[in-house]
Amino acid sequence: MAVFHLIVTLLMTLAVAVPVLAVDPPATQPAMVDKLCSAVESLSSLAMTVQVRQEEEGQHIDTSRPPGNRSVRIEVLMAEGGRFREEAYEAGVLFAALVSDGKTLTEYDAKQQRWTRYPLSWRGRYDVNGLLLVKDQRLAWCDESWVDDDSPYSWWLTGVFQKANWKVGDGDTENIDGKKCYVFSAEKRMANGPATLTYTASLAFDCATYLPVRMETLISVSLENGLVIAKSADRYSYDNVRANAEVASGAFQFGAPAEAQLVDAESLRPKPSPLVGHAVPDVEFGMTDGTKVALSQYRGKAAVLLVFWATWCLPCKEELAVLPKLRGEFPEQELPIIAVNSDRDGRTACGFLKKHPLPFPVALDSNNEVGSRFHVKALPTTVLLDMNGTVVETWTGWGGADGLDKIRTVLRSLRKTTDEHENRQP
Repeated sequence: MAVFHLIVTLLMTLAVAVPVLAVDPPATQPAMVDKLCSAVESLSSLAMTVQVRQEEEGQHIDTSRPPGNRSVRIEVLMAEGGRFREEAYEAGVLFAALVSDGKTLTEYDAKQQRWTRYPLSWRGRYDVNGLLLVKDQRLAWCDESWVDDDSPYSWWLTGVFQKANWKVGDGDTENIDGKKCYVFSAEKRMANGPATLTYTASLAFDCATYLPVRMETLISVSLENGLVIAKSADRYSYDNVRANAEVASGAFQFGAPAEAQLVDAESLRPKPSPLVGHAVPDVEFGMTDGTKVALSQYRGKAAVLLVFWATWCLPCKEELAVLPKLRGEFPEQELPIIAVNSDRDGRTACGFLKKHPLPFPVALDSNNEVGSRFHVKALPTTVLLDMNGTVVETWTGWGGADGLDKIRTVLRSLRKTTDEHENRQP
């Protein structure tokens, strides 16, 4: 059970390790990536049938989707202006649909006969998969990038294949269903204790059109003796791909069945942390150097950014790696950053820090005493307090460059409010 818990934990970190980071791509790939993305960016519309096969062996490890082996067909139509329509079928029966007219997004859960509608601008703010009602990552992937006026697979090209911590193939050619295709592949391994998680992905594009042909992802977990105890694979086949497809009138409108229940989207949005707007009691941190630091020592002097993290959490490491970029605008005396480590054994954190030192102090919270007081339910969790010790904002998960921008935006707003308050003082 301990190994299984580790697997699930690792996968949960992968589930939020989606965002794009600004890193240089491998030298052999930039031109190809540009061609692949621009091939779709220049289109007015794109239609395709996406055949998805979900395969599993051993433990169910991918918590972003239902368990078991499944085959799903998704009919996709995308057009300029953030418009798209997806209809997902299993055994020929519709089970979900997503429809956007460019301003609002409608989600329809046919199994539960429920639907909801909300501004398209909400998309991706509240859930890893970007959806509120239809909790199926396969649908989220099909239209995700088009909302940003980009290609339907650019997340892989810019988010995975250009990340420095992935082992990336150079883009060989292969014959697939009679088409000469460019094939990119990537692999990442994460070892923790007795288990190693291997995450591999590949993308194939038609050499003639630069349009997608196939995408495959595989997650496997193996023990030190080489025994594979779990596998999870998604295989996407892009069939009947039609560039600049004709868009029928009303294609991006949704008519709910009479028996379907309308669900208020506001009720589906995650509730803000109960801490926001409230002052937290004083907390004393035990630091890695053996000293004690009280949160109260910063009150009246500076805002504080707390980052709850662990050595096994990949998104945590990504956040910690880029937070120093804030220093150019927010110096240490204005914004102290404390990284609160949640590993059960503090020695694990200290060992990690010897190899990967951080440019800000690290506290140990092996018994989750501090984390529980800040309502930390998942990692990473980031908490911003103003100089009065009041919680201004909390973030769960890590959004890469977008996540850093969100933190920076709130910090600027907080600085402006503080300056205005000080200027009003006699």
